[in-house]
Amino acid sequence: MRWLWSEKTIDYEGRYYKLHNVGILPHPAQRAGVPIWIVADRNETGFKRVGRLGDGWVTLAPTLERFSAARRKTDQYAAEHGRADRCRTSALYVAFNLHSDAERARSEGWRWMEHFFGQPKEKLAHFFTLFGTSAECVRVLKDYAAAGLTTIIARIASDDPRDQSRILLDEVKPQLS
Repeated sequence: MRWLWSEKTIDYEGRYYKLHNVGILPHPAQRAGVPIWIVADRNETGFKRVGRLGDGWVTLAPTLERFSAARRKTDQYAAEHGRADRCRTSALYVAFNLHSDAERARSEGWRWMEHFFGQPKEKLAHFFTLFGTSAECVRVLKDYAAAGLTTIIARIASDDPRDQSRILLDEVKPQLS
């Protein structure tokens, strides 16, 4: 993609694709192109790809330990490819349901997730969820930030996305900035 973003047309013959006289327009406004964020969660090949090619890394890592270990791996692979300063963004995909009553948040969040995905909670364990109070959420995310988290991609696990967004923006975000 970076090559396509920088040339009028290209010719390429690789293992999986062959391109002859191919171009895309318009080119990105940024000279370096659009940042490429790569999803890698459990696979060593994915972590290597993030280090070698990515401008950012996206994960669902459901535990701080798994996130920290993966962040170290992506940093190591980026350094091996001379890109230690190019792959600093770490985005965590999180499903949120926040309420002053933590049990209510957990119940609502899991009910929403089960309905949305058509699966029981037991089959949704690979998702990172923060269902609880704002204070609980902030404690967890501060630990992730200390381990290298820079960005959150939020899924609102609620039938009231407006109220949930307000809680995230008014109560959680200011404590993480």
